[in-house]
Amino acid sequence: MTIKRLLLPLFSLTLAGQALADCQLSGDYSGHAQSLSVGFSTLPAPVAIGEAFSLMLTACHDDGTPFTGQITASAVMPAHQHGMNYQPTVQRLAPGHYRLDGYLFHMPGDWQFQFRMASGGRYETVTVDYPQ
Repeated sequence: MTIKRLLLPLFSLTLAGQALADCQLSGDYSGHAQSLSVGFSTLPAPVAIGEAFSLMLTACHDDGTPFTGQITASAVMPAHQHGMNYQPTVQRLAPGHYRLDGYLFHMPGDWQFQFRMASGGRYETVTVDYPQ
């Protein structure tokens, strides 16, 4: 076995480790909880009242690794003390990258996105204001 054949798997593992430790938030909006941060953009942008929209979300731990647990998403209007009439679905695209479909703001006003993020028996909730 040549030295090249021995080093190639080691080099590949090193690159994979670097990729996992380089979680970068992206998007137009961001929020933070105890040890997690999210960044996201709406599709389409801007959001139109009464029309369905989606989110493209990136989620990272404070240590720079991507979040790979479960996300439950919702949106609420704090001033009116109610939420949406719909429950968004969450699809994991890659470690730390998610697509959330099924949002619909049924009335104008200030909304908050809420992301309940669970992993290893623990959870945190990230809340992000979305003023209109």
